Amino acid sequence: MRDGNGDYITNFYRCSAWRKLSEICMQYLHKGDKITVSGDLALRPFKDKNGVERLSVQLSVTDLELPTAPKAQPQPEPPMDDELPI
Repeated sequence: MRDGNGDYITNFYRCSAWRKLSEICMQYLHKGDKITVSGDLALRPFKDKNGVERLSVQLSVTDLELPTAPKAQPQPEPPMDDELPI
């Protein structure tokens, strides 16, 4: 989604993963990875540092799709040498 200036609008969501899923996240995920998550969504009220009531979107992750590694390019076959060694 883009704003009126054509800049991308970024939304941040607090995600929580537990048990084995959290270990997988720590081992395989890096900042900037594009992943797909699903789980239970909740709106949590909180007060910011100025005392204003706000809502935080939080996701309790139940399923995670890791980014796929780029496939290795096949190496070209070396040219056939018709000469036999003597």
